[in-house]
Amino acid sequence: MSASLDSGMVPEGAAGWRHSWDRYLAALLVLAAFAWLVHSGEGRLMWRGYWAQRHLRAGLEALRAAQPRAAERHFAAAQTMASRGQNVAATTALAYLAYGLPDAARPYLKAALESTRDPLLLAAVGNELLQSGLRADAEAAFARALEAGKSDAEVLNTVGYAYAVAGVELPRAETLLKEALELQPRAPHIVDSLGWVYFKMGRFEQAVPLLEQAARAMPGNPEVLEHLRAARRALHQQQAASGQGARPGK
Repeated sequence: MSASLDSGMVPEGAAGWRHSWDRYLAALLVLAAFAWLVHSGEGRLMWRGYWAQRHLRAGLEALRAAQPRAAERHFAAAQTMASRGQNVAATTALAYLAYGLPDAARPYLKAALESTRDPLLLAAVGNELLQSGLRADAEAAFARALEAGKSDAEVLNTVGYAYAVAGVELPRAETLLKEALELQPRAPHIVDSLGWVYFKMGRFEQAVPLLEQAARAMPGNPEVLEHLRAARRALHQQQAASGQGARPGK
């Protein structure tokens, strides 16, 4: 469809020319920004970082769709494009471990331990390694996490609770969680973690009050309620076996 001069589609007069000039300037600014992204060092980093994140998300989607080969192609591409601060190696290893693919995670673990600066992410990787039965690798990740996050309550809690779930290093888990509670005394999820450590240690009388406290602070949380039920049941059985009977009102 062609535009006639009186159709209103062709700008006329000073206002029309100004409108066209504004559009021209806007186009120039867009081109200048694109050129900066392509040619400047900082721009290239931003551009590569953007595509690294795109590949990382595509890899996660492929894992969800049970397409590990496609996931690996995207993860490998993300690794080549990412900057050090994007933690792609650790995120990739964590994703593979979460989906039960420890062999696929292994090539990324060394890079993750060397390059990752996020202690909580390292602790999460260690947790997945421990639950996958790769204890030596988990200890390496925990050591790096605790070195960088020794004053971070969430890091201490993640490592301590990982030990509790796996049923290993329980005295160390108790120490870590007590340190976490010194940093965050009212954090109910950390209280739950310590209660669960005491449950795993067979110290049910100490476990139950802590788990009751966590349950009050997080009403309806299914994991905390399951911990509390298990601890109360174990305490009742212990007391019944020793002839003490159940605690009043429980």
